[in-house]
Amino acid sequence: MTHRPPRSRPSAAPGAGAGTAMRALSLALLVAVTACFSNRPVFGGRGGVQETFNVQAQVVSWLVRNYQSSESLGTAKAFCVVAADLGGNQLIALSMVTRPTDYDPPARLMGRLRSRDPAVLPISRCRRDDELVERLVDGDDRAVVVGVGYPFWVTANLARLQVVVRESANVSYSYGCSIERGREGWAVRNCIRRL
Repeated sequence: MTHRPPRSRPSAAPGAGAGTAMRALSLALLVAVTACFSNRPVFGGRGGVQETFNVQAQVVSWLVRNYQSSESLGTAKAFCVVAADLGGNQLIALSMVTRPTDYDPPARLMGRLRSRDPAVLPISRCRRDDELVERLVDGDDRAVVVGVGYPFWVTANLARLQVVVRESANVSYSYGCSIERGREGWAVRNCIRRL
């Protein structure tokens, strides 16, 4: 009995399969990159970035209206805000320490927070004094720093996000907020303070 080697199919040309695979991979990469950078409307015709700012602004506004300052703070003259981009929640902790203008929220977010009382300002407008108490850069008035995280989208009409509020080195809180879009627009369902 003689042993024959297995028969193989002849290929069209050496390396032809590799070229086809590279073209397919390049096309898939191009489609993925285009999808990431496209400005397609989402969330009922609105852009995803716009909706992120709407949600973050609504939560900050709710906290400004409902925040109960500690007795040592008294009434805050302003709230200074820092906001995280996608995957950037560490930015909040870092900016609460360093305060460069690089960490100021985008103008589109700050524009949604205009005309609030007390005032809502970018993070660079607050500083820590010698006792590590939050104060306004211009003057000696007390302030509260608010770090608002990037929303976790449960659905197109429901989001959750983390918020950190800091009065001083000894007084800070973390909140888990849930916000829902209804007929009137975005509204905070709840913000639960975590221990």
